[in-house]
Amino acid sequence: STLVTTAEVASLDESGKTWLDMQQTVLNESIRMQSLVEDLLTLAKVDADQLQLDVQDVDLEDVLDAEIKRLRTISALQVKAQLQPMRVRGDERRLTQVFRNLMDNAARHAKSTIMVGMERRPGEVVVSVDNDGEIISAKDRNRVFERFARLDASRSSDGGGSGLGLPISREIMVAHGGTVLATESNGWCR
Repeated sequence: STLVTTAEVASLDESGKTWLDMQQTVLNESIRMQSLVEDLLTLAKVDADQLQLDVQDVDLEDVLDAEIKRLRTISALQVKAQLQPMRVRGDERRLTQVFRNLMDNAARHAKSTIMVGMERRPGEVVVSVDNDGEIISAKDRNRVFERFARLDASRSSDGGGSGLGLPISREIMVAHGGTVLATESNGWCR
């Protein structure tokens, strides 16, 4: 609707100045729509059992470090990290997508701080993304992984999310033999 309104308003300006003034709005909305379409295509592949992974050795701390740096440049939040060298087998592009989704989700709900950690456990690597925002109630922790799920007013669509990031993240992790969980840790949303 933003694109339609922008086009309608700009088309009424015979000087063409409105088009120039609204370029960034059109670009931003086009990028947002592209992201939504890509998310829907990913879910369609999951539904058709056609999500393909390009599995190779991945330096997980490098993937996380790049996403942390990206988040620090686009957010005023404090982003803390405790990373260590760890190599896993997986699809680097899809793992990047998971951690971007998780960190962007944490950024939408954090008050001031996000903490990213990782640890090796027998047979697995555990990555945690914590934020100091409102903790998701135990009854809603599985619901946040449903497509287009919205919880309450503090977790509404005005924060820019489509309600697809967490479901996609879970599906990608399942395809890797892992999972994504919503929980809490020492009073923080995890």
